[in-house]
Amino acid sequence: MEVSIIVPVYNKETFIEKCLRSALSVDFDSFEVIAVDDESTDQSAAICERLASEDSRLRVFHIPNGGVTGARLYGLQQARGRFVMFVDSDDELLPNALSATYPVIIREEADEVFATYVDQHGRKYSSNHIGTVADTTILIKEICCRTAHFSFAWGILYRKEILEGCLDQAMGRSYAEDKLMQLKVLMKHPKVWFISDTIYLYNADIPNSWRSFTIAKDLEFEEALRRTLSPEWDRLESAFNMHRIKMYERYLENRDFESCRYYQDLRRLKDPSLSLPSRIVISLPQRISWILVWVYRKYRRLTHKG
Repeated sequence: MEVSIIVPVYNKETFIEKCLRSALSVDFDSFEVIAVDDESTDQSAAICERLASEDSRLRVFHIPNGGVTGARLYGLQQARGRFVMFVDSDDELLPNALSATYPVIIREEADEVFATYVDQHGRKYSSNHIGTVADTTILIKEICCRTAHFSFAWGILYRKEILEGCLDQAMGRSYAEDKLMQLKVLMKHPKVWFISDTIYLYNADIPNSWRSFTIAKDLEFEEALRRTLSPEWDRLESAFNMHRIKMYERYLENRDFESCRYYQDLRRLKDPSLSLPSRIVISLPQRISWILVWVYRKYRRLTHKG
């Protein structure tokens, strides 16, 4: 068995059949699909069982509710393949998902192979990288600065052992869990390879519980991020600082000035790597910085749509 495709499932009865059928339809010979039902309360589990009765390549497990990372970790522990790919249960794999990534991970002896993806509106998302990225610090900084254009967990082909110790069940919000997992992988200095093939259909704007941001959850992630980067703090402290500035900007944009007070210590930063705009935002009074951030992000959205 070469590849295990792992699908964490929680209350996605509208999407799960398409997701699993897409995984079972990839153009590849040696693979299995593992669906981990995270104690769904709708018909998701029943749909998974029905499909498993039709195709022996699909194995279904049921676990107590513990979140997406717990489901991924359980699936990883059951995986028979040498390589692993995660798929979210409201998304789909394209037929070439493994035929495009598997030859690369073998030929290049890579630990991770990233591809591009497309959403249901036909928009293609490119990573802006092709081939290997020799210094994974570049990718870590892109993630921390919120400038990364690649997925953090799904649609990536991993060498199974590179994921050991990288799935942190303590985090309680999906986007942060994905981000933290990828950062932990990158801290191992893996051999990373990017390809231009589009292998994944991402259903954008599907409601999820994690979309309710709170300062408590952001501070929890901040502490987990600090611990993750701490082994190479001299090189990565600036990335941590940029993460905090970007979070501050987000709270400014939402005019949540109460939460902004948790970032007032940013004014004392003596980081020479900070850009001039970042220095301006953290040095000015909040209500002035809010105007600057709002105008800039409005401009970015308009130019992106254009």
